[in-house]
Amino acid sequence: MTSTNAPAQITLSFSRSAGIVAMTTGEKYPWAQTALESTGFQRRQDGTYALPVEDPQAAQATMVELLRAADRHQSVVKMSGRPFIGDVAEGIAAQLPGRWSVTVDAYSHPVWQEDLVPLLWDAGELAQAVQNARIACAAVLGPPPRHYGGDHSCQAGDGAPHIIRQHPCTSARLGGEKRHEKFTPS
Repeated sequence: MTSTNAPAQITLSFSRSAGIVAMTTGEKYPWAQTALESTGFQRRQDGTYALPVEDPQAAQATMVELLRAADRHQSVVKMSGRPFIGDVAEGIAAQLPGRWSVTVDAYSHPVWQEDLVPLLWDAGELAQAVQNARIACAAVLGPPPRHYGGDHSCQAGDGAPHIIRQHPCTSARLGGEKRHEKFTPS
């Protein structure tokens, strides 16, 4: 089974803060999630999974078990040569003037990436990539949430978000499970 015909894929990336981050993709992405959960990866709020690396021997043993579990669940495991896209976006946000929020949106199922289309600021190469290639994960830079009233409920601030996309080329296929709602600028 190769990554092009596997019903589910797991792509591993490194995060400075989270350790090994795993993202699932494919029409049968729940199979990949089961493999991750059965080996001790913890699900994160953004739909990705993480494995801390404080204990290198334990992390190595988990990775060996992940390969076995993925095979049992008809999933392929790939290593990305790129850092986790959330870390990249945090680095960009830190260099921008003002305050920015960063969220990672995962598009495990191929049809979910359609959520990206209304957020694009570019009608050229970026729009073409989203419409024609598999985009499994995106980082969205936007204004920080505003707090209104005494209940501290958050609402989106002014301004449009900016998307950094992770193209699923040979060296990096990133994704996750959770489908996020579209951001609509006010």
